[in-house]
Amino acid sequence: MADKIAMVSIIVIIFALGYCGYQFWRAGLDTPCVDLEKLAALDRGRRRR
Repeated sequence: MADKIAMVSIIVIIFALGYCGYQFWRAGLDTPCVDLEKLAALDRGRRRR
């Protein structure tokens, strides 16, 4: 059971890093993932108005 949990968490971490890297590459900026998420949230906020 513990092995399964470890495997799943590793897969989730790899997926998260991969997605992060993809966003990073797509943005073409030297901004960390968190900043990109904040920018995306701000962008959504602007579109709502």
